Amino acid sequence: MRTTRFTVLFVLLTLFSFAIFAQVSPTESETEKEKARLELEKKAVAVLEQIVGETSLLKFPDNRALVMASAGDLMWKRDEKRARQLFRQAAEEIIQANNLPADTAANPFMSFIANASPRREILMTIAKHDTELALELLYATRPANVAAAMAERTESELPAANRKPAQNAAAMIIGSQDKLLVSRELQLEQGFSAQAADKDPKRAAKLLRESLAKNGVTNSIFQTVDKINQKDSELANELVKEIGQKLLNSDFAKKETERSVFTIFLQKFYLDSNKSPEKSADKTKLSKDTAKPIRIEDKLARDLANKMVDYLLQIDAGKSSGFGFENYFQFRQTTPLLEKIIPERAALVKQKQNAMKKTMPESFSMFDDDAFDPAASKTPEKMIANAANTLPQIREMMYKNAIDEAVKSGSVEKVRGALNQTPAGKERDDALAYLDSKIAETKIKDGKIEEARKLIDQLSSNKEKIERIVQLAINFQAKNTKEDKEFAIKLMDEARRLTDDTPQDEDAINDYLRVASGYAYVDPNVSFSMLDAFAGQVSDIVTAAALLAKYDKRNTAFKNGEMVLTRGLPRVGNSIFQYGKELSLLANVDIDRLRSITDRFQREDARLLLKLYIVQAFFNQKIGLEGGRTGGAGFGDGENMIVSFGN
Repeated sequence: MRTTRFTVLFVLLTLFSFAIFAQVSPTESETEKEKARLELEKKAVAVLEQIVGETSLLKFPDNRALVMASAGDLMWKRDEKRARQLFRQAAEEIIQANNLPADTAANPFMSFIANASPRREILMTIAKHDTELALELLYATRPANVAAAMAERTESELPAANRKPAQNAAAMIIGSQDKLLVSRELQLEQGFSAQAADKDPKRAAKLLRESLAKNGVTNSIFQTVDKINQKDSELANELVKEIGQKLLNSDFAKKETERSVFTIFLQKFYLDSNKSPEKSADKTKLSKDTAKPIRIEDKLARDLANKMVDYLLQIDAGKSSGFGFENYFQFRQTTPLLEKIIPERAALVKQKQNAMKKTMPESFSMFDDDAFDPAASKTPEKMIANAANTLPQIREMMYKNAIDEAVKSGSVEKVRGALNQTPAGKERDDALAYLDSKIAETKIKDGKIEEARKLIDQLSSNKEKIERIVQLAINFQAKNTKEDKEFAIKLMDEARRLTDDTPQDEDAINDYLRVASGYAYVDPNVSFSMLDAFAGQVSDIVTAAALLAKYDKRNTAFKNGEMVLTRGLPRVGNSIFQYGKELSLLANVDIDRLRSITDRFQREDARLLLKLYIVQAFFNQKIGLEGGRTGGAGFGDGENMIVSFGN
């Protein structure tokens, strides 16, 4: 059932992300190109209004809100008044959704997922255009359960020793959900200031200060400060000093949110502040004229560190909530930092951490493994060893992360040796194939084509072989000579022969669409043809998945027969990003042809969704009529894509 769900969502997203290709003759004049662009934009706006008109066909307010907000986002630069109307309509739909009875489920976690809302994504998109409007709609659309959780915030922030411990796993989940609701709501409001910083740093600082006074410090402050620092370093320094002082005056025993910010704050604005931006733990990209990293004074850093030590030493592990795990995690996260700032007192914290570890239930022992401590996994081969000892569900991801790091650092043979020491089986075989594939990728980038080709031919994984042949084809296409382009087509034809023209499972669909995306660079017409031929099968899969969802209460991709846009496509998986990044040669958009394909879909929700993707692909990508590499859908510098992957 799960495979079917992800296959459906995966295909719907990628089908039209890759289908928007049609070449324009290089001999066309600039006037003709501009005329063609304006005609295409006119068609795209018309389709957008058609989508808005058809939104009433959707059953669920959340779905209607998501589409309305997406349309408003796309419309903003073209008709701000109309965009505001659409944003307010989206808010009205959210309010209507808030008043609907929540789905219930035996599993509290599944119930939490089933009742997820697109409100956060919608409000953040509105804030990008108008922070004041976003704040207004934030309060107007706040759900009753979020308001209730915030009202209970005082209780949830009582000292750990005074709180009633969770009696079972279900109670822990429910309590964690309430904390998450409050945390996300506070971060959402504070996040608006980051949106405002791009246009008006002083306005952003004012919003942040107001939120700090009312809600305290959340993780959202870091993005805001970074953005302000790019435009006004003096103002950013003032804000960081104020935030540091607020943390110093905070009651860590009650303010769990501010405890969680403490470590990041000191790491970023004290320990990492003397490092270059490239080596800093903060990965934010800074502009060339950005001031040097902000650094708090030694006294404030030591005072904050001592404050945390005082808090940790007073914890009574026997009376802590969450079976003591929350407090133990605080020790694990904080102790390494304290050892760097006040080693003389950190030793006491380390002693208590070791004592607390002995009281932890055996079921929590896996969380104490080095695999969950980035500082302990300093080398890729160590990361491999840690991954081999952790949960199977995340082992594959950890292997890939280690391999990616090894390729960057040049320690591939050490990692190969480490992988060969892990238990034999599919996981190890897949990891070794991925390692060889990444090495081939590096060879291609370095221009060592013959070496890359030999590695590709030896790959045991069909998926990895297709991935690298497509990459090689794109590499030759980019050389822009007749011979290289002809060879690129031959490579793509070779990759296509490795796929099934009628894919029957998720892996086969993955391969098919990867080849289709490669043809987008080399021969857009073939890409279009492949996706066109696949549309009927996709429509059947969607219809079948909706039918099966009726009999599976755990299926959250559909609700009463309608696709749930807010939980489906944005959560398909990381592989989609790989396909999106492969897009190029987006020289033009044949909207009429794409619309004819959407009409072949039986379901109204699928047809409307796909038409929305067509319009988003046109407006969000800076489409160059002369071709050239541009961002794929959701990757460009244009408007956000709410109904998209990567939200």
